[in-house]
Amino acid sequence: KIVYMKPPIAMASLISGKIDAAALPEHYASLVISKGFKLLVRSQDLWDKWPGSFLAVREELLKKNPELVKKLIKVTIRATAFINENISEAAKIVSSKLKIPYEVCLKSMENLEYSNTIDVLEVQIYLDLMYKYGCIDKRINANEILDLTILNEVTSKNE
Repeated sequence: KIVYMKPPIAMASLISGKIDAAALPEHYASLVISKGFKLLVRSQDLWDKWPGSFLAVREELLKKNPELVKKLIKVTIRATAFINENISEAAKIVSSKLKIPYEVCLKSMENLEYSNTIDVLEVQIYLDLMYKYGCIDKRINANEILDLTILNEVTSKNE
């Protein structure tokens, strides 16, 4: 039986023995590994272009205040560069904010790829799978929900 749970609940359920296995995102995966659990497979091993976290804004904000959205994108780009260039320092910051051990945080962050690119095809594959497995009620076209205009404008100026 597959039961959908939020990551903190799934992690606690696994640790307490209420469930036998869990699919967890980082940093939760690294936390349970640090408690002696065995990793079976990483999502990157199955899908190396897995679309991870992203910056999302409401369409209303995008239309009313595109300059603010540009600033958010620029800050995100700088933060991504900082993480990639200073992962140890970034892990210190993140571990203190999340209140998790530094070593676990560093390992977690080293398991991820930090990028500012969005592959629309990979997002579409993800959306199709979400629909197929009942996570969303209707099919969604990635091109209809992704507006990369400002991202492309900001990144082209940064090159």
